[in-house]
Amino acid sequence: KELASAPLLVAVISGACPAAQLAAQPAFEDAHLTYVVINNNNPALTTGGMGAAATYRIAWNQKAQAQEAANGTFQNLDLRKALVFYDSANDGETVAKDFTTNFRQQRQGPIPGQVIDTRPVTSASSDLDTAKKLVKEFEPDLVFFAGSGSTASTLLKELKGNGYTGQFLVTDEVRQDSGFTSLGAQREGTLAMQSELPKGAGYDTWKETYERDNGAIGPLSAQAFDAAQLVVQAFDTGARTRDNKTEIGRHLAANVVRSYPYDGVTGRMGFDSKGDRVTVMTQLMTFSGGLYVAVPKKAADTGTPA
Repeated sequence: KELASAPLLVAVISGACPAAQLAAQPAFEDAHLTYVVINNNNPALTTGGMGAAATYRIAWNQKAQAQEAANGTFQNLDLRKALVFYDSANDGETVAKDFTTNFRQQRQGPIPGQVIDTRPVTSASSDLDTAKKLVKEFEPDLVFFAGSGSTASTLLKELKGNGYTGQFLVTDEVRQDSGFTSLGAQREGTLAMQSELPKGAGYDTWKETYERDNGAIGPLSAQAFDAAQLVVQAFDTGARTRDNKTEIGRHLAANVVRSYPYDGVTGRMGFDSKGDRVTVMTQLMTFSGGLYVAVPKKAADTGTPA
């Protein structure tokens, strides 16, 4: 709140933990202070009301996985009947329900995608018994899970131990969670989403210059660079000089960021009406031979690999 009330402050770039970012966001939004977040994938960041008015996400929204996950499993793997589970970690419920909606919208001729149930699950024995009972009764060819890696691991082991032979799909967040990666080779044949930002045409040149001056790049270096350049560009576009001072109003700065595209080291960057980045790459992967590899996409007109 103190920062938000500072009269000379126009923008904030944040790489803090997602929980801290969500806690600080209302103060910045109330002040219409441009809030550029480089590392938050939680849907809650941009789902308040009609969307955030001054918040911009350089990374991807978890929700971006749902449509590609539904399309990839239905169209490319010919899976038709799903059970969907989630826990409260990483806002898994939002992603799970979005997957359910998108899977039910899939069509192959007159046949739609069927989701038997979308329900919460924990590592408690009662929840796991219910999950195993549903799988045994309805025999889905796909189980989708969104949440924590540890719950995903427990659920997968319980289902396999109970005779489940269908596909098991997790989100990108679960895929990278140590609670899930600890399964090692037990992940063989499972499916996962992969989300990543593209690399712009100037990425290699930027990386060479950065590492020459600063050492090895970090996991968020490119996003941080683009966030800074985005803010500077907004100033260049919307600010004016008066009495040897640069001036730009907070509302104008936020509106310029929203409306003005930027070609950065993480590719073309623009934002939708909620402040979510519109250029994100999502891909359905399968764990094979100790590595995640892309699931081939079928051509829409022939059904053969594209």
